[in-house]
Amino acid sequence: MQEILDKRRISGEEKNDLLDMMIHARYEDTQLPMTDEQLVDEMLILFIAGHETTANALSFIFFEISRHPEAEQTLRNEISTLGEAAFTPDSLMKKSYTLNIIKEAMRLHPPAWGIDREALEDDHFKDYSWGKGTQIILYIGGLHRNPKYWTDPEAFIPERFDDENARNFAYYPFGAGPRLCIGEHFAMMEMVLIVRKFYQLYSFKSSHDQVEKKALVTLRPIKVSGKIVKNPI
Repeated sequence: MQEILDKRRISGEEKNDLLDMMIHARYEDTQLPMTDEQLVDEMLILFIAGHETTANALSFIFFEISRHPEAEQTLRNEISTLGEAAFTPDSLMKKSYTLNIIKEAMRLHPPAWGIDREALEDDHFKDYSWGKGTQIILYIGGLHRNPKYWTDPEAFIPERFDDENARNFAYYPFGAGPRLCIGEHFAMMEMVLIVRKFYQLYSFKSSHDQVEKKALVTLRPIKVSGKIVKNPI
């Protein structure tokens, strides 16, 4: 990362990308730039948070599509109907069955399965109270499968998201509020593009009915094995 940063500075190029923005950013109070150590940390966060989480999500998405052939057929029909328009920036962010599949897979298997916060002051909510410094874990994975908010919560039903506002208060794959993931829209566009490009030509056949998961900083599959089959023309 330091080498990438050094090369950019030496080249003097203006690429108008995120790295340029970070290099030229200044603190409001001091007008000083970030140190190299801070810049490298920010770059690492973008690589890890922006790629590893998306890769995990795609693994779960491919697994769920494999286990639900009716969803795969509906997805293929959408790709075929849209034609080359399926890959335009406008189309990637529009409401679609592809997005429904991605959202439902991330409901069942959210890469950000938990969010931690530290209480800045003594506080309380309804019957609960906690002291300053308490570490609070928001269990996103549990909320996404809570039968109080979801009908048949263990089932893969992409049509749940036909109403895109229906689950605003029980669905947080990217967090919420001022700490909402800055890469949400990029990640969704990236996943729609990959899913459509792949299923335009291929199909993934999983070799197992269940996927084992490991909940570390992110939720990741231990193994998603199977075979890739080329679609008949």
